[in-house]
Amino acid sequence: DRVTQKPTATYMVTVVLFYMGLSHVALAKKEETSKRQRRHYLKVARRNQRLLMKYAKDSPWNFKHKAQLLDAELKSCTKKKGRADCMDNTVFSLYHQAIQGAKREGFVQEAAMACELTANYIQSYSSVDDSTACTAKALAERYLTHAHGLYLRWGSTAKAAALVPWLAEVSGDFSPPSGEFFPPGGL
Repeated sequence: DRVTQKPTATYMVTVVLFYMGLSHVALAKKEETSKRQRRHYLKVARRNQRLLMKYAKDSPWNFKHKAQLLDAELKSCTKKKGRADCMDNTVFSLYHQAIQGAKREGFVQEAAMACELTANYIQSYSSVDDSTACTAKALAERYLTHAHGLYLRWGSTAKAAALVPWLAEVSGDFSPPSGEFFPPGGL
């Protein structure tokens, strides 16, 4: 903890803050997580997000999209009372900004991960409300397809292959493209 509090933290420390924050949010979202554990996980993730925002002030090209993605993930697991059945446009906007920032600054793997997490967020709402299921499914498919292409562009064929079953479930007929894949149109 003392290392992360120093203003001269190295880039690797900030990468640890980012992935540790995302991991803690993922743990907080698990159904089997107790309320006490959930509070702890979210507290750590919020602290890491605040630190990333501080670093983003000095180096937005390296850290702003990371802070936005972690912020989106934090907000996605704290649904507003009475609004559990609809997507929050602020959260969706944070995901989109994180994707665009990561792509703009050349963090292909983080853009891919942001697309994947966005699709997961979208799908979490399609299971709640049948009236929006078709639209959400199509939108989730678009983000997943984009994530798949970005993982391939980054060279992570194993991660891209791991998305294929989810893509097939969402699209109903997805088959991985042969050769290098760059999604049409961007996000």
